[in-house]
Amino acid sequence: MNMRIKEKSLTLLLSAAMVLATIPFGSMVAYADAPVTSGLSINAQSVYNAGNTVDYNSTDLASNQSGSGWAWDASSGILTLDGFNGSYIEAIGGITIKLKGTNTLTMAADGPSNGIKATGDIVFEKDSSSSTDKLNVGVSGATALRYMLNTTGTIQINGGSLSLIETGLSGYVAGSDRPVYVNNDANLKASVSFRAVNSAVYCYGKGTVDLECTSTAADSKIVNSIYGNSTAGNEGGQIILSGNGLIANQYADFDTIQN
Repeated sequence: MNMRIKEKSLTLLLSAAMVLATIPFGSMVAYADAPVTSGLSINAQSVYNAGNTVDYNSTDLASNQSGSGWAWDASSGILTLDGFNGSYIEAIGGITIKLKGTNTLTMAADGPSNGIKATGDIVFEKDSSSSTDKLNVGVSGATALRYMLNTTGTIQINGGSLSLIETGLSGYVAGSDRPVYVNNDANLKASVSFRAVNSAVYCYGKGTVDLECTSTAADSKIVNSIYGNSTAGNEGGQIILSGNGLIANQYADFDTIQN
């Protein structure tokens, strides 16, 4: 009897393995778990703290907080940007940012070296529409290395449109230093002079991923690796790669790849 049970169990396991083997690896969308934020700095002025000791005036993130163009919801742990016009966001831990309407983050050329910084995953969500819920991150005249998005985790764009645009040709600005996942109908555009994405980009949605490097320097880079594989119901995505930088690897079946 025990032998029959073992044989049946083995058969079931082998069947499950065969089914999994038929699923394309690129079609498995990687969504981050909800990030946990334990500290938050808006425009480098104050840190809102939940239990950590920091050298800033702090307010407990267990309660709702708000400022010009932004609001922190304590129950959901989500930062909503609604008409935000600032220069800097930093999170201790990860952070979920919901975009509502048009938002702008303009980095100072001689200010903090990051536009949005976190020590965990950065997740972007839309409020209602990826075409109207936007975040435009910009910088001009940088004289030292600047990362528009900087994290020790990953960047997950699940909704909304994210633009990372450098004005001028400084040779110092990078869009992101970590892997970026673009899911659902989200859109990503990056046009910078150093490295658009200094890592991999995974395109799993039906939006547009448009990456450009405007530098001619030998160490400039459009993207390290780019993967595209539309999931069921998310067909029709587009990848556009342009400029002079390196593209190390391309693994994509989206409608368009240009270089």
